Amino acid sequence: SFLYSNEIDFSQNLKRGSNLVSFPILPNDSSLDNIFTGIDGKVEIIGEGVAAINHDGQWLGNINNIYPDKGYWVKLDLDQVITTTGIPISDENNSLSYNIQSGSNLISYPFLEAQSIIDAIPESTSSKIYTIAGQGSAAIYANGNWFGSLEYLDPGQGLWLVSNEEYNFKFNQPINNYEPRNNKNDRDNHPDMFEYNQSTYQAFYWFINSNINGIPLEQEDWIGAFYNGTCIGARQWNGMYTDVPVMGYDEDLFQTENYIQPGETPDFVVYDASSGEYYNANPSMNYPFPGSLLSFYIVQSLDVEYDCMGVLGGDAILDGCGNCDYDPSNDCPVDCNGDWG
Repeated sequence: SFLYSNEIDFSQNLKRGSNLVSFPILPNDSSLDNIFTGIDGKVEIIGEGVAAINHDGQWLGNINNIYPDKGYWVKLDLDQVITTTGIPISDENNSLSYNIQSGSNLISYPFLEAQSIIDAIPESTSSKIYTIAGQGSAAIYANGNWFGSLEYLDPGQGLWLVSNEEYNFKFNQPINNYEPRNNKNDRDNHPDMFEYNQSTYQAFYWFINSNINGIPLEQEDWIGAFYNGTCIGARQWNGMYTDVPVMGYDEDLFQTENYIQPGETPDFVVYDASSGEYYNANPSMNYPFPGSLLSFYIVQSLDVEYDCMGVLGGDAILDGCGNCDYDPSNDCPVDCNGDWG
């Protein structure tokens, strides 16, 4: 355990665009004016059901202060470093308590030490949690185990905790002085076609299984999400319940200009690392993107299959009259009796 008696500094390197953060160190004056003093350019803060924007030096909206138990989306138009000075909000003598509501809760991670999600979440609490999501990564609790790319909780991280019920809980105290870890959401280490930007509007599609012509994916393979040819999310395959992020259009972020809109469904592409090939893939069930700050869908399988022309991952479709082609507009019609042709 760790005990702090003096004020210390905590700095966060935030990127242009959307950053999901919390503040493990806060000064006595936690107003937006004080926390974000000296920040250049446009700043927008989004919390759980609240928001504020800095317009010509004035904060507009219904967020006045930063709270220790809350997480926040911070949207910037420039890379920035935010430094807060104060006493940590949690140590061995002061462990922050969270009042969790049924549904989605945007909370902080309160410590200055990283932990694995297995160590951080009390075992008695895990079964009450449906899923936890950070910035572009998520974990789901299923069959007594944690699955997904969110393996570690880091200082300054904002977290969406989706609960099945109401309860109070505290994170376990860190038992080791771990350095911050990289979760499996590194957008710099991806196949060439799978580059995308973070959005405040994100959904996670959990794939239980994925196959190429009946052969399961391997750890080096990837799944990418696309909308009208634009990559909007990607994840390296990590086995059962691999979480593929899908990023939506945010009118305040030009980087998401061509991203998916509410009500539209994403397309999925599998990258086979052994061959270097990309294949279109078919989910057993696809779900429209909702356009909310957070959504989750569980999909039984994602499969790369041969189409009717014998092309692996092809898009040719066989219509009711036995015609196989790539043009659905010329499919033969169905008559009033429901018969093709």
